[in-house]
Amino acid sequence: MSQPSEIWEDLRKARLVVGDEPERRDVESPWYVKTLLAFSGWLASIFVFAFLGVAFSSLLDSAPACFVVGGLMIAGAFHILKLPKSEFYEHLGLAISLAGQALIIVAISLLSG
Repeated sequence: MSQPSEIWEDLRKARLVVGDEPERRDVESPWYVKTLLAFSGWLASIFVFAFLGVAFSSLLDSAPACFVVGGLMIAGAFHILKLPKSEFYEHLGLAISLAGQALIIVAISLLSG
């Protein structure tokens, strides 16, 4: 029995509700909210990358450091995206992942140049 069903059964035993458990529906965000969140995610990734560049300027000079931090950011984004489905978590994961990918691109350009 799933957690919400157990709660419904407890409520029914306490005589606080009557009848079967109501159906659950996933609420979809409108397209304009998703578009705004996607744009915000891209903008946030630029700000995260800029913050790393300003706060840790030596980070962008070291290819191994860029690889490590970029890889950690991508792994962190992966774990954020495994959280329960939420528009906020999806775009937070997007921002962190894109900034991590940018760090790996910087590392590759440092190694090739």
